[in-house]
Amino acid sequence: MRISGAVAEYNPFHDGHKYHIEMTRKSGADAFVAVMSGNFVQRGEPAIYPKHSRARTALCSGADLIIELPLPWAMSSAESFAFGGVYLLNALGCADTLSFGSEGADTAALCSAADAVSDPRVIEQMKKNLSSGVSFPAARQAAVRSVYGDAADVLSSPNDTLATEYIKALKKLGSPIRPLAIKRVGAQHDSESAHDGFCSASAIRSEIRRSDGDFADIGRIETAVLSSLRRMSVTQLSELPDVSEGLDNRIYSAVRGCRTLEQLLSEVKTKRYTLSRLRRIVMSAYLGVTREYTLEPPPYLRVIGFTSTGREILAEAKKNASLPIVTRYSEIIALGERASRLFELECRASDLYSLAFSPARPCGSELTEKIITV
Repeated sequence: MRISGAVAEYNPFHDGHKYHIEMTRKSGADAFVAVMSGNFVQRGEPAIYPKHSRARTALCSGADLIIELPLPWAMSSAESFAFGGVYLLNALGCADTLSFGSEGADTAALCSAADAVSDPRVIEQMKKNLSSGVSFPAARQAAVRSVYGDAADVLSSPNDTLATEYIKALKKLGSPIRPLAIKRVGAQHDSESAHDGFCSASAIRSEIRRSDGDFADIGRIETAVLSSLRRMSVTQLSELPDVSEGLDNRIYSAVRGCRTLEQLLSEVKTKRYTLSRLRRIVMSAYLGVTREYTLEPPPYLRVIGFTSTGREILAEAKKNASLPIVTRYSEIIALGERASRLFELECRASDLYSLAFSPARPCGSELTEKIITV
């Protein structure tokens, strides 16, 4: 059985994701595994729907197995997000390819870009660029261009940039998994309009928020998030992921006068700090995520759901997986302090996530939600 995997958020799952799975299967995959973000996503926001709901939709639409990407990696920079997902897929021990959407779908060019961003000359130039106050993505693309010329072109597109990080992670791990670029179709990333019959996830989320459905919304936890920030000292802020070079002081000063998250983000933002990075920092403060969680890679493979084919994948994985495959709370606790601490963070995050619904939901979903079987 040829198994392909992907790192995904499915926030929410839509026709573009279904198309991606279909094209992956047409490229030779017999089965599809997704390493999926939980209840918070890389934008630094609550996922529009809970992870078990999103997993069920994916399993009903072509996926066979859903493994959870733990919170510290799900809500992290592109590099850490990609590494966490690829690490887990590699640890499964039976995946043949890593499939991802790409604007250019030029796997060779993406592999070259992955080598380029790891070049010490590029890294040194990037540091110089960052000192001028530009954002990390802009600094890195300029650094690659200065050394490799047109190889930097793929770093101008969001999905290609993330694809470069996936390939870089595969190389770092020495993984036998092969990268597989699938041409991205439809609306551009974050576009609010449809194209070729496909809407972006951003447009779909906007439509959901205009409805009277049951969904999570960051506006409902705004006061709670600001309260968390106001209780923190500069030292505590400095321990949050991706905080550096005085950003802790900027946040500490701004939060004392700002009354909304929008106002806070606007006041703290500079050319160097993107809104996504700031949102992740703010949400990390709310959830209690500190940078120490990602000093080591994820300690387990947590199953969220599977199909009958997914059950076969799990049976195969149990022979070769380099991490324990867990389905129950007791199995995680038995792994020791680090695994237990990570799961306690997930439990706390899900309890806080429940406040983003109207009406707010009760605590305890991490211990009561059953594995999805389709």
